[in-house]
This record gives sequence, C-alpha cells and structure tokens, in this order.
Amino acid sequence: MKARKLITILLVLSLVLTLPNIAYAMPTSRHDAAKNYVLDMYDKDDGIFYLDPDTKTTNIEVVYSSVLVLYLFDTLEDINTTIVALWINSTLNLEDINDTNNYGGFASSPGGTPDIYSTYYAIQTLFYLDELDMVKNTTLIAEWINRTKNADGGYGYYPGKPSTLISTYYAIECLILLNELSYINYTELKNLVLDLQVSDKSSIDYGAFKGSFNESAASIESTYAAVNILYLLNAVDELNYTLINNWVMQKWANGGFRPSKAHYPDIFSTYWCISTLNITTNASISSILDIENVTRWVLSLQKEDGGFSVYSIDETSSPIATALAIETLYLLGSMGELDNQVPWEKGGLTYLYLFLILIFGSIAVVTLAMYVKSKIKRY
Repeated sequence: MKARKLITILLVLSLVLTLPNIAYAMPTSRHDAAKNYVLDMYDKDDGIFYLDPDTKTTNIEVVYSSVLVLYLFDTLEDINTTIVALWINSTLNLEDINDTNNYGGFASSPGGTPDIYSTYYAIQTLFYLDELDMVKNTTLIAEWINRTKNADGGYGYYPGKPSTLISTYYAIECLILLNELSYINYTELKNLVLDLQVSDKSSIDYGAFKGSFNESAASIESTYAAVNILYLLNAVDELNYTLINNWVMQKWANGGFRPSKAHYPDIFSTYWCISTLNITTNASISSILDIENVTRWVLSLQKEDGGFSVYSIDETSSPIATALAIETLYLLGSMGELDNQVPWEKGGLTYLYLFLILIFGSIAVVTLAMYVKSKIKRY
C-alpha cells in the first residue's frame, strides 16, 4: 500500500514539474520576445514603464518608446492606458503661470524642466494611447511651444535656445497633433528648411540638410527632420528626391546605415534614413534598397532578453533602441519577420527546459511503468 502511494505521488509530482516546462519550452517568436521585454519593464501597480523596475527609474522617452512598441504590435490592451496617460500628464508644468519659460511644457519626469523633446514624446504617447483628450487646454501647451520659436522661424530645445531642425520638427508635429494649426507659419517654415539645404555642388553633403545655421556639415538626423517637416507642410515637392536619396544611400553599409564611414551602422541612423527614404521614394524603398538585407541587419540587433540594441556588436538592449527597430521594420514592411522563432532557441526548446523535460519526463515514465507493473502483479 505504501509503495503504491509513493509511486502515485512520484507520478503526480513528475507530471506537475514536466508539463509547465513543456509549455515554457514552446517556440518563442521574435514578436513575443520583444513584447515581453517591454512588458517586463511595466509595473502593474504603478501603471508605468521603468527603465529599471528595481530602482523605479524612468523618463518620458522610455515610456514613449515602450508604448510605441505595444502600439505597433496592437497590444495596448496589455496595459492600463489611462494610468500611463495620467503619469504623462503629471510631467506637464503647471506650477507658476508667471514662469513663462516653463509653464505649459512637458518635462522628462514629474517636477523636471520642460523641453521640446519631452513635450513631443508626451504628446505622441498620449496620441498612441488615444488619450489626447486628457489635455484639457491645448492652447496652453501651444503657447509654450510658441515661446521656443525664434526670429528665424525655427524652434529651439527650450525658450531662448537656438533653432534646430529636429526641435522644429518636434514642435510642428506637436502643434498638428494638438490641432493648433494657427501657430504654424507654413511659408516661413518652408523657407527656413530649404535655406538649410546644402547647395554647394562640390560638397559631399550636396542635397542634404544642416541642423542649424551654426552647423557647417549636414547630418542624417537633420535631413530626416527636414524631409519630415516638409512632408507635414505638404511641401515635399520642393525637394530634389534624387539628390537626397543618393546622399542617404552613401550611409548604407553592411545592412544598416551609419553617420559616416568612421562609424558602425546603428539603429538611430538606420531609422532616420529609412524614414527619410520612405517619403522621398513615395514608400517604394525597394526600388533603391535591398529590403531583405536591411531587415536581416535590424533583426540581428535583437538580444536574448527580447529587446534590441543600438549596434550589432552591442550586447545591451534598451526600450529606445527596441522602439526604433520595430518602427524601422514597420516602415520596411517587414513586421511579418517577427513571427519567426527567436534564433537563440534550438528546435523550439531552450537547453534548460529541454534538460528539465528529459529529467522529469523520464521520472514520470519510470514511475508510470512501476505503477502499471504493481497493478499487474495485484491481479
């Protein structure tokens, strides 16, 4: 009797330990790995994304990037969007109406100093969450954005700071999302952008854009901002697409894009270039670019924690790099590649879970055999 009880206990215990490991050992898709990476940083109690859940450190860009991934995956139902939106709203500076440099802008974290980048991340995140209605006074924010505007028609990082194309792009995107179009001077902005295009035919940057009047060389980020500004203004026809495409394609190397020949390809440069080409090729990037090659390079950035890194040689993933990687795949029309199994699992089974299944499975089989044998002897 005692022997039969022991056999029964061993059988049940082995099955209990084996079945969960079989479930965990099922093939994991790249999509699920990336989604789980983001959700692992989500604190259900606080309803916010943390860069480090243990220390509870975060900022507006981390939250924006995490939400963007879930938005592109169409899985925002996995989080409490209202609570996330409330945290975003808590970064809005409403402390002192007389403090015109700060009142009405969003900061990187609650109580911080507002800037145009953080304001862009906040407005975009609320848009992705479908919570823009939480902003009760859009004019208040538009007024702060307008205070970052300079005499040259561009916008700076903060009121009083010099204009840059990236700050200008963020400002215009915010005003459009807030439906505060009266603050946008279309002609002035178009002229500003075109004035920053390199017109010297002997320059290696011919056709690209400088970030500001204080800069002598063009950059990928500034060219991305310029093209996107003109796109928002419905003025991209002002551009010579061929010139821009040729300059951008010079940055392509080993699958990704790089700032210069002295650098490795990185996800920031790759996203900016793909976003630019998506506009200047009328979404027909494949006409000048090997989509599969770029897609393979982006996928090579995914690490075993599910997140993506900035460089292929970098082992550290981040939510910001992950968001840029997923958005790049989206622009390339390569989201379907994320349905494939992650490369660090072999045959659908991780080595650890395969080992556990073999051990506990063997015990279960032996125990079952002993149980059957005892039943046969009984009869």
